[in-house]
Amino acid sequence: MLLQFIALGLSLGGAYALAGQGLSLIHRGSGVVNFAHGAMVGLGGYLSIEFRESGLPLALAAVLAVALTALVGAAVQHLVMRRLRDAVPLTRLIATLGVMTVLNQVMVLRYGQDPKSAPALLPTHIFRIGDNFQIGLDRVLLTIIAVLVTVVLWLVYKRTRFGLVTAAVSENPRCAATHGHSPQRVALINWAAGAGLAGLTGVLLAPLAFFTPQQVVFLVVPVLAVALIGNFSSFPLTLFGGLVVGVTESVSAYYIDAPGWSTSLPFLIIMIVLILRGKTLPPRGQQSERLPKVGSGRPPLPVLVFLIAAPALMLTLPANWADAVVTSALFGLVGLSVVVVTGYAGQLSLAQFALAGIGAFASARLAATSGASFVMSGIFAVVVAVLIGVVIALSAVRTRGVTLGIVTLGLALAIQRLVLENTDYTGGLLGTVVSPPSLLGVDFDAIVHPERYAALAVAALVLGGIVVSNLRRGPAGRRLLAVRTNERAAASLGINVAATKLYAFAVGAGLAGVAGAMLAFRDTHVNFVQFEAFMSAQVVVLVVLGGAGYISGGVAGSLIVAGGVFSQIGDTIGIAEYMTLAAGLMLLMQLTTVPDGMVAPLLGPLAHLRRRLPRFRQRRAPVAPPVAQDIVTGGGGGTLEVRNVSARFGGVLALDEVSLSVQPGEIVGLIGANGAGKTTLVDVVTGYVPRYEGSVLLSGNAVDGLSATRRARAGLGRSFQSLELFDDLTVHENLLMASDRARPSSHVLDLLRPAPSPLPPAAAYAVRELELEQWLDTPAASLPAGVRRLVAIGRAVAAEPAVLLLDEPAAGLDEHETAELGRLLRRIAAVSRPAMLLIEHDMSLVMSVCDRVVVLDAGRCIAEGTAREVQNDPIVRTAYFGELGSATTRPRVSERHTT
Repeated sequence: MLLQFIALGLSLGGAYALAGQGLSLIHRGSGVVNFAHGAMVGLGGYLSIEFRESGLPLALAAVLAVALTALVGAAVQHLVMRRLRDAVPLTRLIATLGVMTVLNQVMVLRYGQDPKSAPALLPTHIFRIGDNFQIGLDRVLLTIIAVLVTVVLWLVYKRTRFGLVTAAVSENPRCAATHGHSPQRVALINWAAGAGLAGLTGVLLAPLAFFTPQQVVFLVVPVLAVALIGNFSSFPLTLFGGLVVGVTESVSAYYIDAPGWSTSLPFLIIMIVLILRGKTLPPRGQQSERLPKVGSGRPPLPVLVFLIAAPALMLTLPANWADAVVTSALFGLVGLSVVVVTGYAGQLSLAQFALAGIGAFASARLAATSGASFVMSGIFAVVVAVLIGVVIALSAVRTRGVTLGIVTLGLALAIQRLVLENTDYTGGLLGTVVSPPSLLGVDFDAIVHPERYAALAVAALVLGGIVVSNLRRGPAGRRLLAVRTNERAAASLGINVAATKLYAFAVGAGLAGVAGAMLAFRDTHVNFVQFEAFMSAQVVVLVVLGGAGYISGGVAGSLIVAGGVFSQIGDTIGIAEYMTLAAGLMLLMQLTTVPDGMVAPLLGPLAHLRRRLPRFRQRRAPVAPPVAQDIVTGGGGGTLEVRNVSARFGGVLALDEVSLSVQPGEIVGLIGANGAGKTTLVDVVTGYVPRYEGSVLLSGNAVDGLSATRRARAGLGRSFQSLELFDDLTVHENLLMASDRARPSSHVLDLLRPAPSPLPPAAAYAVRELELEQWLDTPAASLPAGVRRLVAIGRAVAAEPAVLLLDEPAAGLDEHETAELGRLLRRIAAVSRPAMLLIEHDMSLVMSVCDRVVVLDAGRCIAEGTAREVQNDPIVRTAYFGELGSATTRPRVSERHTT
C-alpha cells in the first residue's frame, strides 16, 4: 500500500515540477515571483474543459488552452510588468497578486464555483502489481512529461544562445541591453513560456482532479515551495523538489489521518528550512526596497468629526445597507492590521485574514462551549490571535520581502486546512452555534438589529483607527518605520529588530482578532469557510489599492470588498459581482501610476497645507540652548580593543589578525586602499559580521557573541559609508531614534496615547553644530546629499556612544563642511571623550584631527603611528597608492586631499 502512495506522489510531484519549471522560467527572464501561477494553471485547465465541452478534439483543445494561457502570460508582462521593470521586487509581487485576483474572478464569473473536470487526455490503462498496487498510465506519463520537459529546458537554457542571453539578462539587464539584447523581449518570451507550462499543467491535471477557482489558485503554494528548492534557477533541482513534495504529501496522507496535514506538512518543512537559511539582518550592500509612502497618522479635522459621529449615523441605516457597512468596517479592521504590519513595519504578511479566522474560531468556540459573554469571547479572540500572530512573526525574524510573503501565504493555507476546515475542531457537521451578542444589556443581534451591529462595527473600526494613529505618532511607531526603512541602521542604534517585528505582528494580529470575533458573531451559526486563505491575499490587494501606508488607505480598500458598501451600490445597477474584478484591475493600473495608493494624492495636498499653516505645524520640543555641556555623557567614553581579528568570506581572507586600540577621547584614523578591509573591520567590531576569529573588547569586556543590537546598547556606535538614514522619517525623528530606548510599558501605552518626544541635549548639540535647524521637519528622503551626510553624523553623535566608529563621514561634503566636521569631531572628543575610529579617504581631515593612524592593506595592519609618521612611511605610500601604479610615481600623501 505504501508503494501505491509513493507512485501517486510521483505523479502529483510531476505536476508540481512542471508548474515549478514555468515559475522558474518567469523568474529567470524577469526576476518576478509570480503568485498568479496557480491561477494560470487553473486557467489552462478550465480552457481545456470549455473547449472539450464545445466539441473540439482533445489534442486541439489542449493546444489551444496552452497557447491562450501563454498569451495571457505575455500580456501580463507587456501590459503590467514592463511598466514595473524598475520597481522593487515587492511591488512586482503585489502586482502578481492583482493578476491572481483578476484571473480568479474571471474563472468565477465564467465557470462558476461548482467543481469541474475534463475528459481523459492521456491513455488511462491501469498497471497492476499484485493486489495492493495499481496506477493509471496517465499518471505515469505525467511524471515522464515532467522529466522530459526538464531535460529540454536544461538543454535550451544551457546550450543555446537564447539561454545564455536569458542568464545575462537575469544577472545584469542593463549590461545585457548595452550588448544589443532586449531585456523586455527576453522577459516577454519567458513569461509566455512559463505561463504556457502552467497551462500545460492545468490541461494535464484537469482530467485527474476536480477544479474550483479557489482551489486551483492555491496550487501556487506547493509550486512556490518546489521552485524555492530549485532556487528559481535550477531545472534539475526543481524537478527533484517537485517529486519530493509530491511524495511527501502523498505518504503523509497514508500515515496521518488528521485532515489538512498531508497538504500542509511539505510546505511547513520547507518553511522551516527557509527560516533557518535566512539571516536576522540583511547583508551589507543589499538595497532597501522602496515601500509605499507613510502617512503622518494625524487625521484631518473634518474626517475626525465624521468618524466620531459615524456610529450614531449607522443607527439610521436600513438592513441591507447595515449589513454592507458591517462587512466593510470589519474588513477595514483587518486592513488596519495590514497597514501596521506591511505599511509601517514593511513586512509582507499574506496571513492577516487567516488571523481574523483564528480570532473567530477562538471567540466562537469559547462562547459555544463555556457560554462566555460576547466581551469575554472578544478578549479571548484577541489574546489567541496575538499569540498565533507572534508565532507567524517568528518567520519574519529571519526572512523578509518575497520569501516572507511565500511563508505567510503558506501559513495562512495551513491555518485554513488544519484548523478552520477541520470539523473535529469546528463543532462537527452542525458547526459552531453562538448566542446573539449583547453589550451592557443592549441586544446587538446582527439579524434582529442589523443597524445596531453596524454601529458597533463602525465604533470598533474607529477605535482601531485611533490605536493605529497613536502607534504611528509615538516612539513605537518610529521604531517600526526605522526597521521598515533600514534594519541594519536600526540595529546600530540599539533597536531590537526582531522584537520590533514581533510587536508589529502582535498589534496587527490583535486588530485582526477583533475583526474575526465580530465577523463570527454576526450570525448564530458561525461560518469559518469565509476565512479562506485567498482572502488574506485579497485584503492585501485592497489595502495596497487604498494606500498601505495610510490609515485611511486601509479603510478605503475595504469599501470595495465583496458584500461591502460598493457592492451594495453595485447591486442597485447590477454590477456587484464585478467589484472584485474591478479592484484587481484598478490595482494593476494604480501600481504603474500611483504606487502609494489612491488616498495618497488626496492626502498629500492636505499634509502640505497643514505644514504651511503655523497652527497645524508639527509640535516638537524646542532645541536646547547652545551650551556644549548639554552633552550628557553618563560614565564618559570607553576603550576599544581589537585583538588578532580575522574574518573570512568563503575562501577570501578579508581580515588577517588585525589588532588595534582606541582610548577615551582619542581619534584614531583607519586608512587603506579600497578593499583593504576597513568597513569589514567596523562590521566585525559592531556585530554585523558574527563569525570571526580573535576578540573585540569594550572597556575591557569582551563583546564577542553579542548581536549588533546589544553591542549598540553597550556603547558601540557607528555611522555607515552608505549613510543608511531612515528615509520615511524626518530629520527630527532620525535624531530621536538615536536616543530612543524602548520601555516595556511603551508598547502598550503608545497605543493609548503617544508619548512626547523632546529632542535630547546630545541631539540638540549636534543640530546646532551641524546647522540642521532648517531641515528638522524635512523627510530624510528629500535631503540634499551633503545634508544627508551631516544628518548621519549627527545621529551617530546623538546616540552618545562610548566608542564611535565613523565610516567615511566626509564623503560628499564640500571643503567648508569638511572643516566644520573636523572641528566638531575634536570638540566631541574633548567634551564627551568617546573613543573614535575614523575611516576616511580625505587625508586633509585625517591629518588634522587624528591622534594616531592605522593602515590596512589586504586585510593586514601594515603600519601604525602618528599621522606624520604614517605619512612618511614608504611602505604605506606603496600600499596606499599601489593600486594606481608605482609608489615612486605617486604624489605624497600630504600633497593629496583625497585618494
